[in-house]
Amino acid sequence: MKIKIEVDIGPTELREFLGLPDTSEMQRELLQVAQKKFQAGVENIDPVALVKGWMPLSLLSVEQWQRRLAKALEKLDADIEAED
Repeated sequence: MKIKIEVDIGPTELREFLGLPDTSEMQRELLQVAQKKFQAGVENIDPVALVKGWMPLSLLSVEQWQRRLAKALEKLDADIEAED
């Protein structure tokens, strides 16, 4: 014998039913802090250092990545010109 119960409630109602605290205000404040830090840090970003951090040492060097990106952009530019 199987019994299936379907309940249609929203996230807030479920949270209240389970007795979980409302963290929406804390989340909003944390997002504001993160946004301010991100905006302040954008001015001091070094793109090369950022890319190096994403790449494992065993992969391509930054120069190799730059060459591949340049080739891809040249091909894209040629494709766009061919469409015109």
